[in-house]
Amino acid sequence: MPWLFGEPFAPAVHLLQVLMIGTCADLFTMPVLQTFGIQLCPRPALLGELVVTVVFLVLAPLAAAEGAMTLAWLVTAVRLLKLVLYGTIAWIHTPRMVAAAPGKYASS
Repeated sequence: MPWLFGEPFAPAVHLLQVLMIGTCADLFTMPVLQTFGIQLCPRPALLGELVVTVVFLVLAPLAAAEGAMTLAWLVTAVRLLKLVLYGTIAWIHTPRMVAAAPGKYASS
């Protein structure tokens, strides 16, 4: 960060390190898991998104009052929760899809 924006932004390095954890979680969640969950299992995906959003909206003002680092950890936790949400949806529903269409997903 300092090499891009200069020394005044050096304290932001620790925030970026925390936020990078959530960004990496998004790389696993967004392209496949979230798309799969929303298209094939919209109810659990919507319910999970609502729960995660409400938890974030309740905790965000409290985390912000504690400081930027606490808020960064909250944002990262939300992204990890979404990874768990969509990973669980895929884990539960993929075997059901395979069982419902015998031979369609068979490996050759």
